[in-house]
Amino acid sequence: MLGKMIIPLALGGGLLFLLASSSSASAAPASGNPLNSLPDDLKQLSGQALATNDPGTIEQVAAQLESRGFPDSGRLLRVQAASIRQQRGSAAPVSPGVTNPLNSLPDDLRSLSGQALGTNDPGTLEQVASQLESRGFAESGRLLRVQAATIRQQRGPAAPVASASVAPAPPPASAPQTAPVMSAELQQMIAEAVKNGTAPALTSTAFVVERAGFPAAAEDLRKRAKEVAATVAPPAAQDRPNVALDPAMPPDLALEVARQLQLQGDPAMLEGLAAEMRKRGFGKTADQLQAKATQIRAALDAARTMNDIDREFKSPGIVPPSPQFTPGPAAAPPPAPSSPAPTAAFPVTVTATPPAPLPVPATPQPQPVPPEKSKAQILATSLATSLNDLLDRYGSVPKARYKEDKASVQRFQSQEGLQADGAYGPTTAQHVARYVSDVPPPFYWKKGAGQKDLSIYRSNLESIALDAEQQGNRDRAERLRASALKASLA
Repeated sequence: MLGKMIIPLALGGGLLFLLASSSSASAAPASGNPLNSLPDDLKQLSGQALATNDPGTIEQVAAQLESRGFPDSGRLLRVQAASIRQQRGSAAPVSPGVTNPLNSLPDDLRSLSGQALGTNDPGTLEQVASQLESRGFAESGRLLRVQAATIRQQRGPAAPVASASVAPAPPPASAPQTAPVMSAELQQMIAEAVKNGTAPALTSTAFVVERAGFPAAAEDLRKRAKEVAATVAPPAAQDRPNVALDPAMPPDLALEVARQLQLQGDPAMLEGLAAEMRKRGFGKTADQLQAKATQIRAALDAARTMNDIDREFKSPGIVPPSPQFTPGPAAAPPPAPSSPAPTAAFPVTVTATPPAPLPVPATPQPQPVPPEKSKAQILATSLATSLNDLLDRYGSVPKARYKEDKASVQRFQSQEGLQADGAYGPTTAQHVARYVSDVPPPFYWKKGAGQKDLSIYRSNLESIALDAEQQGNRDRAERLRASALKASLA
């Protein structure tokens, strides 16, 4: 069991709950969703605030609701803001008196509530809400009903919104017969994918989650991935399939394929696109898409096997595969960068034997000539070495800034077809990452750059690292990720 179980349900700004054991809450009478009783302008304002998933914005709207005489609606928004801050581990203060009522539940009911939230099914949420209310936890039941009502509103008016006057639903014991219950492992996988925040991580996790029987959660992950992808710069023209693979491919189609290769982590999606490209006569591009899909499937299978072995270590004698992971071969947590694919089933008995001495050749053997480096690779290596030496000498980017060789930066920028302004910024750094692994952090950012720009830069390096990892170069992938973490807006 996880000590802390995060349920990442932020569909369209719906309530997001963090289940832990360090808070308390008071009970209040159960009722319907207070947001539904707001005037149209305030209801729309509340929905927009929830959709931002920004605690500061949500609290501002909560204050406005309270000033207009809607304290219950304001309190719900403050609970949402507090939950988001707690999940993100923010140091920002949480509004006094705002607690998550679910944290005060007994362990069995808190676990049951978490599983109900994981299903993202309004019927299951209302069933568990009824049980909580029957056990005297009216406020917790009310919050589950609000979440169910929010999901129904997002999916359309087909199903009525639940209210406190609804007759008690059947006990949750019958819920598994109508809707699967998400395992703690799957919940943790989703939480890690959301925390990672890159399109490949989100889409590969969506593939696994959908195979495990949770299409709604998978769709939410794909929606998040689409939003992230919209912020990532398109691949450079020279990296598109119509340049090196299929010159007859239309430029707009080549751009879309290049973006899928850069951002897509769902092997099924890549295989479908490969079939379409083959149908259109672009066989080389189809082969590249299929190769990447095969690599991702292999990585997911390896991660699943490692997960099973880890479970066997913790619970020897218990059959490792979980029922949640049986629908498809890739139903397992996303691959860990340093987890090698096992080649035998657990347990494995290893007998150590001393290695035989290696024969020493009598005469030196000729060594293969290393491949000749391209001009871009030579310039990138020279630039990275000089900037990293500056950082080692002065200790930080602010102290090293303005001391770099701008002519070296300009030569590389010209080679790459970039604006040769001599400023080593995030775009130039991303091009350097194509050729070297220890990428110096950007020295300059555009005016007004913020956390979003930094996140985009790190996401782009993560995409390059993922490609290196899928090609078997884990050392390069780890060094690229380490380089991404060194970047800052300072």
